[in-house]
Amino acid sequence: MSVRWTQKALADLDSIHQAIAENRPRTAERVIRALLSSGENLRRHPRQGRPGRLPQTRELVAPRLPYVIVSALNASLVDIEPEVTVLRVIHGAMRWPSEDPPK
Repeated sequence: MSVRWTQKALADLDSIHQAIAENRPRTAERVIRALLSSGENLRRHPRQGRPGRLPQTRELVAPRLPYVIVSALNASLVDIEPEVTVLRVIHGAMRWPSEDPPK
């Protein structure tokens, strides 16, 4: 099982890092490491988290952080190796899905 991060998810991580790093650079690094680790854990537990608000997605609340990792499991009978795609990393207080669903 592999984990693939979309450009939007990587941009979310960058935005999170920038926002926190303004005042707490070390904390920003720790938060990003924790989010990446949580996302990579989907390799072993692809159905971890709750059913998502969008069809065929899952939402994993990052431990001890106010962020939600939105993912989708891409698997079919013909896939040699199924893949988890991390679609977004959003703040738990963010209203979503918005008019612009994750891609």
